[in-house]
Amino acid sequence: MILNKVKVENFISHRNSELDLEYGINVITGPNGAGKTSILDGISFALFNIHSRGKKENLINSRASKSKLIVEFTEGGINYATEWSIERNKAAHGILFRVQNGEKELLARGGERIIVSEVEKLLGIDKDLFLQSIYVRQGEIEKLV
Repeated sequence: MILNKVKVENFISHRNSELDLEYGINVITGPNGAGKTSILDGISFALFNIHSRGKKENLINSRASKSKLIVEFTEGGINYATEWSIERNKAAHGILFRVQNGEKELLARGGERIIVSEVEKLLGIDKDLFLQSIYVRQGEIEKLV
């Protein structure tokens, strides 16, 4: 999988942020509290509906009633996008698209089980393997070194 773009609106500390990621290694730097972990939470939530913030409501910026999250990625030469809407006191709602020539083809729509199941099929990994082999959580890097 190649991550291409992360866009968050009213997501944790981000009011409206967009990151275009390049092929290869991307480094996110900044002081404590700048929102680095929020970006990682956005990626892991968009793909596998997992995050480090406890309740889903904690993903919504404190000054907003809802949050939107988009992650674009490529797998096997095909472009995809997941879009999530998170509202207070409601279940998160996601959409998975295949993207070709700027056109979006709907692949799945619904909650966690539907979208995550489809992403797992596309990527050939489940959320546990993602967490163990791809995603290093804050404070865990020392264990690897």
